[in-house]
Amino acid sequence: PHTPRAGTASAALRVGALAPAGVQHLKLHGLELQFDADVNYASGFYHNIRNFNADWFGGRTLANLNINWSQPNGGLRVSAYLKNAFDKRYGSIGFDSTANMGGNIESFGMPRTFGVSFGYRF
Repeated sequence: PHTPRAGTASAALRVGALAPAGVQHLKLHGLELQFDADVNYASGFYHNIRNFNADWFGGRTLANLNINWSQPNGGLRVSAYLKNAFDKRYGSIGFDSTANMGGNIESFGMPRTFGVSFGYRF
């Protein structure tokens, strides 16, 4: 149980201005702006050793987005993020409780979340 049938896959993309090593950062008035996106896929799995249909969680694909704004060589950094961008509802873990209550107890992944963080590097 808890092992996806077909497996998992991940991909990430980081976009900015051209730098000698490739596409990394965009500088605006001495500030750096960076965009990140990642996608993660996991196929479906049974959350119980008996592999009944009621114990199956379907596959899921999650997308996350980030934007980072910072001063070069330390200083202020501001980041904004969006996790589970398409608000996918997916099972993450389950327990078979048919013996004591006649059903399953299931936990689901986080819904779409977003936020902003601030930091300062010395």
